[in-house]
Amino acid sequence: MKAFAIVIAVVNFLLLFSVTTCAFWIRAQKAVDPSSVDFHMKLGLATVIVSTVVTVLVIVLAARR
Repeated sequence: MKAFAIVIAVVNFLLLFSVTTCAFWIRAQKAVDPSSVDFHMKLGLATVIVSTVVTVLVIVLAARR
């Protein structure tokens, strides 16, 4: 279970990093619809923050066992 939680946490971090990088890349390219880019960035950053907290908690709980 501990190894599974760590693997899921790493995969989660990599996926969220990719989403955030994509959002910043789209914004740097001056996309056609700025409101959709801003929404994507806000949603992506909120997801990164929440998922990072959850991932850290999962790793801490897995390390305690």
